Amino acid sequence: LFAGTREGLFGLDLSTGLADRRTATAWSRIRREHSGAILSMLMLDAETLSIGVERSGIAFVDVGSLGVSWMPDDSGAPADLGSNMATPTLVDRSGVLWIVDRTGGLGRYPLQQHTFKLFQSDPNDAHTLSGNYIRGICNDRDGRLWISTQFHGLNLLDEKTGRAKRYQRSTGGMPGDGVFDVLRDREGVVWAGLIDGQGLARLDRRTDRFLPSPLVKGVDVLDLYEDLHGTLWVSTTSGLFEIPKNRRSAIRHDSDYGPGIGGVFGYLQLVFVDRRDDIWIGMGGGLRRVERATGRLVDYAPRLGITDNQILVTSFHASEHLGCSRAGTRDQQQADDAGELAPSRRPSQLDDLVVRHEQPEE
Repeated sequence: LFAGTREGLFGLDLSTGLADRRTATAWSRIRREHSGAILSMLMLDAETLSIGVERSGIAFVDVGSLGVSWMPDDSGAPADLGSNMATPTLVDRSGVLWIVDRTGGLGRYPLQQHTFKLFQSDPNDAHTLSGNYIRGICNDRDGRLWISTQFHGLNLLDEKTGRAKRYQRSTGGMPGDGVFDVLRDREGVVWAGLIDGQGLARLDRRTDRFLPSPLVKGVDVLDLYEDLHGTLWVSTTSGLFEIPKNRRSAIRHDSDYGPGIGGVFGYLQLVFVDRRDDIWIGMGGGLRRVERATGRLVDYAPRLGITDNQILVTSFHASEHLGCSRAGTRDQQQADDAGELAPSRRPSQLDDLVVRHEQPEE
């Protein structure tokens, strides 16, 4: 299991519960050319891990040989792609890697053709993206993309035409313009996670507007995730919210999942649930697993050498990432066959790996 932090790349061998030495070797090879925080990680196939490295661009790691390559200079990508904090975010069914350039827009990079196309905001064209500071993306019906921005609301991009429809506060389409994440659940409902105390919003397809959800309000939402049971998990600056599949209520988890799940230290960067229903939490200070059956907490930060002043970043968000080496290809193919995109937040990427190994004892 790979974990990216502001200090670099860490690996956890789930069969032993100890740090993986091979991961340290891969990171040392990356650092020969570039150094910086790990901004994102995404498995492109069973053998290739893509990594967004701050101020450096995108690296591709062969998880078998640990060979490292970088996006070609002749790809057509902007020269300042690395300095703009590029993060590989999802691969669609046609083999296109979508890259969020945190301040420079959204990049389209076909893995077989190696040609880069950039979608950006144009203040003189209302059919372009509303802003270039992108936080998250997910697929909608017919292969269109939902794109959230930190300052300028939400967009629905039609790749074929290059036209984007904007959802912003000024037009009544959104409760606010600071949108940290967007997710379409298994029922086709689109959710938006907002900051500035706006909480969670849901798309009303009848009116084509995002309306505030009473389930999570008055907080800043950082990350959205749906597990295999259809439960929606909402990570916020004030704790973790669990919304069951029926969407009728929300359960708020704070100190019951250990110290640091609320307040400044507890800014949650990732939540996912494996097939054992154990909850994995990436947060300030490291990586934590909560055993649902017993309530036992397992802290992996000391085993990985992650210190308290390092922030674990994970792959379920355009800016914070966690990934694994050889899992998730079966479910990704099923998503492709269904005509859906396979975003990095898919739970199966880690579930299969977790199931195959016994968890380490305290």
